Amino acid sequence: MILGRGGKSVLARVLTRDQAVSIALEFRAARAISLKDSEAFDEIIFAIERLGAFLTRSKGNLGKFETAITEIAHDSVLAAKASQANPILHLSFAALYDSVRAGRNDAFHEGAVARQLANHAQELALVIEDALMSRAKAAAEFMVRDPVCAEPWHPLSTIRRTMLLNAFSFLPYGVKGANKWRLISDAGIATFLNSSSKSERDTRLLLTLDEALKMGLKDTKPMFCSPDTTITELASKATFVPYLVLAGKDRLCGIVTAFDLL
Repeated sequence: MILGRGGKSVLARVLTRDQAVSIALEFRAARAISLKDSEAFDEIIFAIERLGAFLTRSKGNLGKFETAITEIAHDSVLAAKASQANPILHLSFAALYDSVRAGRNDAFHEGAVARQLANHAQELALVIEDALMSRAKAAAEFMVRDPVCAEPWHPLSTIRRTMLLNAFSFLPYGVKGANKWRLISDAGIATFLNSSSKSERDTRLLLTLDEALKMGLKDTKPMFCSPDTTITELASKATFVPYLVLAGKDRLCGIVTAFDLL
């Protein structure tokens, strides 16, 4: 953590663990919006400004909030030590912040300039997220809440579309029996659709999930955890197959992938 003049914190508000995780999720959502448009970074800037206003209990801009944001960011090794150890591969938090602040004050961006600013904004958000999540300890804090699910009556055309539009590798779906959840994977659908002729592929795209499973579509057994499963336990058993987070016996409340644990 970096402190203000005289070694004193400049923060008017100390974040609780729940607040830090909630704000980190806002940054994750802002990054997702920015990634869909290589020239868009406004959502990340708005998230930084909201965090600065919350920390300082004041109104202002990126320049005014820099010291407070930097104090929070230095809870992450990515803020300074990564650039010190590998200056060719990492920009410091100060350099990233200065680039984004300057871009925020510039009224017009396009092309390569806008894409570079968007990239710097995303990197800046990653550092802040890492710092905010440094106190997170359980699945509930890393999971994607209320995940999109497939239904047995959904045609494969709909499931395929959902996966492609959202870059999903897996979709949960409910089944009858003791273990009430399974996963449909992009690999499983790709294999099922492309194992025969084009006309057969067209026919299979219109099958419901239930029909496709009966015809040989392979599903995947998920790993399960509870909302309070520790990050250490999750990471020790992580594979390419996601965890389904169950509240109580069967209620699906989230999904955690190895990507979420990065």
